[in-house]
Amino acid sequence: EAITLVQMEHPDIIVLDLMMPGVDGFDVLESVKANKDTRGIPIIVVTAKELTKKERQVLNKGVETLLQKGLFEQQELLADVASALDRLSMNSQRQDTAKDEPENETTPQKIARESK
Repeated sequence: EAITLVQMEHPDIIVLDLMMPGVDGFDVLESVKANKDTRGIPIIVVTAKELTKKERQVLNKGVETLLQKGLFEQQELLADVASALDRLSMNSQRQDTAKDEPENETTPQKIARESK
């Protein structure tokens, strides 16, 4: 259900618990990252699970932040969410700016266009 919801809704951010009833959070993570339409969604993992070295390595490559339940304050989670959304917004603005610029434009042409 979580995977289907992400693919249908394309949320701006995902806060993922690794231990959900009936589904493995690692499976959700793998599915989100394997899909070209959802792989760019920032993921914050919150877990009470004791992680193996291999699990930590997987998470370090695929998630924005890893928070251990009981070891973080609510404000830390909120700050991580805000930070991830800010980065997402900046990346989106950069992509929009890049789309507005002609592909084969040289630096002098760009300067001339921007000075108009």
